[in-house]
Amino acid sequence: MTSLKWRYATKKFNADVALKDEQIQYLIESIRMAPTSYGLQPFHVHVISDRELMSSLTPASYGQAQLASCSHLFVFSTINKLDNAYVDKYVENMATIRNVNADSIEAYSNTMKGFLSTLSEVEKKEWAKRQAYLAMGFLLAACAESQIDSCPMEGFISAEYDRILNLEEQGLSSAVVVPVGIRSDEDLTQHAKKVRKEQAHMFDFV
Repeated sequence: MTSLKWRYATKKFNADVALKDEQIQYLIESIRMAPTSYGLQPFHVHVISDRELMSSLTPASYGQAQLASCSHLFVFSTINKLDNAYVDKYVENMATIRNVNADSIEAYSNTMKGFLSTLSEVEKKEWAKRQAYLAMGFLLAACAESQIDSCPMEGFISAEYDRILNLEEQGLSSAVVVPVGIRSDEDLTQHAKKVRKEQAHMFDFV
């Protein structure tokens, strides 16, 4: 709990401090281990450290200072084509990892395909975005646990991100972004008290 109280939505990072490779790998693994519906992980993540690329994304982020100062930028994108072929690939991977015959998990495969078949393309995208947000939550918790600063951001122009990162050609659509790094001493937000509802105003025990 101490780490969660320590974290805040960092507005300015120390641009002179880059996260180490092992720190980034830890954050990546936290995303990979996050739960998703059926385990399908219907999203992809770009981990950006190129300053020039982040600079080009800044106008599409309404000029927010985080991109100019963070160490790395995590861009979560949903997978546009969620069909039977996508499920088949997942089942094939499951069979390999668990060393079982794919036929033995056919019923589970059909359940996933049946679920996806009930969704429109818009609904699939929204469902995939919710899975990406679950993974983002694990990223934020992993950052806090490691005393790495972060800032989840919905304030960006998705179409511009898609264009700059060529996401459409990759079958992806940007959903949410998270700059990470080490907070700047100049970021006054870190000294502000957290504003949260009291438990009595947020929870019911029945």
